[in-house]
Amino acid sequence: MSATDSGKKTEPGGGVLYVVATPIGNLEDITLRALKILGGVDWIAAEDTRRTRKLLSRYEIGTRLRSFSGDMEAKKTPALLDELEAGASGALVSDAGTPGASDPGGGLVAAAAARGLKVVPVPGASAIAAAFSVSGVASSRFVFEGFLPRTGGRRTEAVAALAREERAVILFESAKRVRRTISDLYAVLGDRRVVFFRELTKINEEITRTTFKEIEEKGLNLKEKGEYTILLEGRGEPPVAAGETLIDIEKTARVLARLEATPGNTAAALAEIADISKNKAYRILQCLKERTEP
Repeated sequence: MSATDSGKKTEPGGGVLYVVATPIGNLEDITLRALKILGGVDWIAAEDTRRTRKLLSRYEIGTRLRSFSGDMEAKKTPALLDELEAGASGALVSDAGTPGASDPGGGLVAAAAARGLKVVPVPGASAIAAAFSVSGVASSRFVFEGFLPRTGGRRTEAVAALAREERAVILFESAKRVRRTISDLYAVLGDRRVVFFRELTKINEEITRTTFKEIEEKGLNLKEKGEYTILLEGRGEPPVAAGETLIDIEKTARVLARLEATPGNTAAALAEIADISKNKAYRILQCLKERTEP
């Protein structure tokens, strides 16, 4: 197949928005096509121009950078789209990996598509795929949840939903919140195999395979710097031993009660996880409250 047949000879083309995956750590994890696009477009919209400039400098690319962080996305999108409609070509990049996966850019892509502009993916490095490929968890399916909500009813609902998920689950989490998230997940999900990934593809890459129970018994030395990718084993068979279900319900109720959700949301989540009525969930939560009140 010739270059003309493959369609690559005309790249980058005018009026096109390229969504370009960049390395998640090791700067050598960049595709030849990505370098060609980044070096040939009229501008690059970057989540963090300082991070992107390091990549461009490494490969001697001088394309103009435009800051496009989360709080600027809505404000800057119309002007970028106007330029694309006028025949300019642009690339969208995040700090690392593929834009739109828990990073800014989804709004720009949606707006470009709504205007009928051509949006072209330039695939490459992904923390999600990298983590799944070396996790060692025996599953052919996974679901990506991104960052869990920090507090309130949305967090309660998100954690409750994971309790019934049969597929492996991949999460992102801040190093400063990872310990709390481990505690919440263990209390609701029970013991699961879990793999922590930090500094993927970098010199100090860390991959830790363990279980929630092992973390509780032996502790886990997690550095509070950067972000973690976390992979959880999917739900297995439910416990059948007598008395085990009651203990799990109480532990689940305790963690849900401290997630700052409304009583209604907390009871609904407990009812779903434990497969009990909402009225019974209310009674359990009320008993726990009465035990802890002075």
